[in-house]
Amino acid sequence: MNPTPFFVGYLATPRPLRPFHRLIAALLLAWLLCAGLTFAAFQADAGPSTWASESIEMTGTFRCFEGVALIHAIDDPTDAFLLVSPNKVALGAPWCGPPVAAGPSPGGLGVDPALNGSTVTIRGTTLERTGIRMIEVASIVPVVAVPPLPMSSPPPLSGGLVALTGEVVDSKCFLGAMKPGTGSTHRACAALCLAGGIPAGLVTGETPPNFFVLTGNLPDNGAALVGETVTFSGEVVAFGTIRILIIDADDARP
Repeated sequence: MNPTPFFVGYLATPRPLRPFHRLIAALLLAWLLCAGLTFAAFQADAGPSTWASESIEMTGTFRCFEGVALIHAIDDPTDAFLLVSPNKVALGAPWCGPPVAAGPSPGGLGVDPALNGSTVTIRGTTLERTGIRMIEVASIVPVVAVPPLPMSSPPPLSGGLVALTGEVVDSKCFLGAMKPGTGSTHRACAALCLAGGIPAGLVTGETPPNFFVLTGNLPDNGAALVGETVTFSGEVVAFGTIRILIIDADDARP
């Protein structure tokens, strides 16, 4: 009588059991492959965002508009770049950023408030998505030899209040710091960025998506709403490709 094959972990697999184990291993690998491909097929597109590794140098007019730091380039005054510090904090958070970024240890790159409206040279790396650009600033110094550009605020694009619906994101990750920079999987990271004063954004459902910087009456800089689909009302102004929604009231609606 032949003994029944019996598997013992510290001994070689009995010869009669080897075909069965090979079949189970092959089926398991096939299932993992199919599961991975299926999971990947249903993921949202991370978008064509980029974060350039090489450093740039730019001279332009520095301004703080509604708590959002920007620079207008001297060679292209019709356009503008958003400005942030390295890591998850705003640029000059104590004075050019939402109140949530002005805590006892706001972090960020210290910037003299007197630079607001002056000509500066900025060094840093760029992030970009669908023509909207941001600079992660490494240094910022005043330039007295070049006069600043006019600092008048742009008129509202809409001529009145508008209601916009979209997902609340942090602008730095959305523009290229993370992929994906949207969705529930990115919610914890985005909440930390917004708590540090990174400008909040609203991404609408068009293709390609429309992006608006959120400012004005935005409690906690939107950290509690990040990853949610929310409707805001307010006025929209533009600095080149950067559109800013100045929220009129605390009336965010899911």
